[in-house]
Amino acid sequence: MLKRDGSLATKEIDYDGNTILHIAVGVGHNDFVREMLSYLNEDQVLEQRASSDGSTTLHVAAIVGNTYAAKLLVRKNKQLLEIKDMQGDDPLHKAYKNMQFDTIEYLLEAVYDYPETNSQTSQPSSVDGPDEETGIRLLINAISAKQYSFAAMLVKKFPGLASKDHEEVLTAIAKNFPSELHFKEKLICPLHSAFSFIWFLMLMVYFPILPLYSLCWKGAKILVEPIKQIENKKKEWDEANELLELVCEKIDSKYKGKHHSCYTRPFFEAACHNAYKVVNEILSRSPDILDLQDKNGYDIIKLAIIHRSEKIYNLIYDIGERKNLYRTSEYPFGNNILHLSGKLAPSSVLNKISGAALQLQRELQWREEVKKLVLPKDINKENRFKETPDMIFTREHKHLVKEGEQWMKTTAESCSIAAALISTIVFSAAITVPGGNNQEKGTPLFEKESAFIVFAVSDAISLFSSLTALLVFLSILTTRFAEEDFLFNLPRRLFIGLFSLLLSTTAMMVAFSATLFLVFSDEKLWILAPICGSAIIPIAFFVGLQFPLMVDLFRNTRYSQNAPTPGTGASSSFLTTVRSTSDDQPQPSNNQKSNTTHIRLPPFIALCPKLVGQKLEKLYPSFPEHCDLFSCTPGLFIHMVSHIDGLLPNPSTLFPLLAGRKDTRSPDMLDLQDENGNVIIKLAIRHRSEKIYNLIYDIGERKNLYRTSKYPFGNNILHLARKLAPSSVLNKITGAALQLQRELQWRENVKNLVLPGDLNKENDFKETPDMVFTREHNNLVKEGEQWMKTTAESCGIVAALITTIVFAAVITVPGGNNQEKGTPLFEKESAFIVFAISDAISLFSSLIALMVFLSILTTRFAEKDFLFNLPR
Repeated sequence: MLKRDGSLATKEIDYDGNTILHIAVGVGHNDFVREMLSYLNEDQVLEQRASSDGSTTLHVAAIVGNTYAAKLLVRKNKQLLEIKDMQGDDPLHKAYKNMQFDTIEYLLEAVYDYPETNSQTSQPSSVDGPDEETGIRLLINAISAKQYSFAAMLVKKFPGLASKDHEEVLTAIAKNFPSELHFKEKLICPLHSAFSFIWFLMLMVYFPILPLYSLCWKGAKILVEPIKQIENKKKEWDEANELLELVCEKIDSKYKGKHHSCYTRPFFEAACHNAYKVVNEILSRSPDILDLQDKNGYDIIKLAIIHRSEKIYNLIYDIGERKNLYRTSEYPFGNNILHLSGKLAPSSVLNKISGAALQLQRELQWREEVKKLVLPKDINKENRFKETPDMIFTREHKHLVKEGEQWMKTTAESCSIAAALISTIVFSAAITVPGGNNQEKGTPLFEKESAFIVFAVSDAISLFSSLTALLVFLSILTTRFAEEDFLFNLPRRLFIGLFSLLLSTTAMMVAFSATLFLVFSDEKLWILAPICGSAIIPIAFFVGLQFPLMVDLFRNTRYSQNAPTPGTGASSSFLTTVRSTSDDQPQPSNNQKSNTTHIRLPPFIALCPKLVGQKLEKLYPSFPEHCDLFSCTPGLFIHMVSHIDGLLPNPSTLFPLLAGRKDTRSPDMLDLQDENGNVIIKLAIRHRSEKIYNLIYDIGERKNLYRTSKYPFGNNILHLARKLAPSSVLNKITGAALQLQRELQWRENVKNLVLPGDLNKENDFKETPDMVFTREHNNLVKEGEQWMKTTAESCGIVAALITTIVFAAVITVPGGNNQEKGTPLFEKESAFIVFAISDAISLFSSLIALMVFLSILTTRFAEKDFLFNLPR
């Protein structure tokens, strides 16, 4: 088409004056963009200007974040970098305003000859940095999105950004500073940042094998995803540390000797978020800040205690004499720091620990640690409300004690059943030994075989350890469940019980393998290979009544549910009906029996945009030329969105919307609001209309309007997504746990639309989106936990019974044993081989299932666990 008519390349094709290239760049059809640019010269690319706002194709790429298209366009004509639209913005400034980090980084490289070589001299005179407000927002959003290297690049490129609003920038770093590697992660990940002396010793010791170590590490980093995540975590921490030091240096250079006003708020925010590195960096630059208090009269140690910031609290051991000041300090209402430690920890802290019992143990450990700091006479000191620290702790943790008791009992009951069944299995296996006994002496026929010795030892270990686990779990069930029991007694018993259960299960598998070796070691040794292989393959598959649940689980975890495909079909008589009713009825009918339009409109709408544009005018000349079903009434569009897939319990009409079509005749309908001020995206989020919501990824520039839109009471769209879905939507999903998983998936999806800096933004009620989600889904979390526990308990019993049956079956083999050799009488039969393999697979998979279900019972059941961990 371009070869025949070159003017098509610059021809406006929609209401906003966009060209074909504008639309292709906006929707991300980069292959088409690359092919089309090959037909255009440099001047034709410059002529691609939208009539509505004067934007070039590079403006569109900057707005939607299409970095690949931006590269193609800049290579074609670099003058696009300097052209401004009607608002006076060049493409780089458009990228600034829309927070497209990758696109900004590329455009900076193109404009300023980035990296930094001659950055201030090589820039075009018509292009400058972001304005103060945009630059600060861009920097804070980059930090909130954990794009630390990009933020550091901005600070280096535009030094004024870090010092113009230093408090906001440093506060953003404090709130989003990543955690350091744990001890085990440090053992896995190479310590590039270790002290030079330690690194020197490592070089001396490991110099001969250093090349091999480096090669193995590179291979493991590619093959093993967890190791790659550790490497990325370390890289993220290094980049954040570099950014922190860079921003602090900029502040020091501008505000010499006046640090308090710059560092105060970030200092206290870092204490609340356990950002030890930020606190340490600020203290090294302004030591006197340790004496300051926040607006509520709280110092850093009090904040560390309230928010359970361990590393911050440990500062008291490094500050010498200052520690004594905190020992005698009093806070509002006559409280001391031990009163503060009695308050319940924030849910964000508790949810990091598995199970209510272990959460309570952690709280008790905090209380005992703070006791060491308080003067002995103040341990039982009353505040103005006549409450001692222990009284506050008991009141605040009353519900957690009950939950911990229930969690302990549930875990002990389930594990004791498994331990009892294992004891039964291995005891019966010891009585009916593999191969049978000598009829004259009564001794086992395989007594001289090494495999039999392995069987006997492992069977004994399994019996003793399972009996130990059984007794320990029974002792847990009969304890008093007092507060102090959760500090050492109950956690220790639980550990001993779980370890004994794990040991007994492992020993039982060894005994089973030794039995198979005795049976097949003479003639069919090859059969042991697939059996051993099956022992490491986690097969946990249930059929029958559980199959629908497994399907829902897999589908909700991996894929998004899709609505049924609309029917297809239209008739000439129906077109006549639509033609007459669309003009006679200005509003959608509320009577389902008023005309046939309601019944047959869904399949017609499915094909309407395509058929009207291509075939209907030829097939049915009487069809009116300007009849537009989509825009015949302004309220129709909103009604369609609200009633998609029957989301409303009592819809007033049956009008649906074919969500996949965006080339309608009235694109401005996207900006309309209903009588309550709701636009299409808000309705889609509220009613969980997936296909409607997915339109935002196909509407180009409009997507950025929704990213910054504000709704009543200071809410953004992330606040709206935190609201509980209508019951008509939740009831389509099996079980409370999977319903909560679906809600979490919505939350994560909407997060991608919101600016990083708005993820934790408070509304008029001082609630962040996560706080709204927790409040709205509190009951659903409890229901999901109960649903998970009930399911795991029932399935765990079934798995334990299967384990008992299949282990007993291999000991008492079908057909019995040869009285002289002790080998199975059917050992040469093909069916016996099938029996042995299937029995081994059944045992290993049932054991895996049993361990998985036990791990579910001992999990923490935090909100985020329902997203991947528990369903998987």
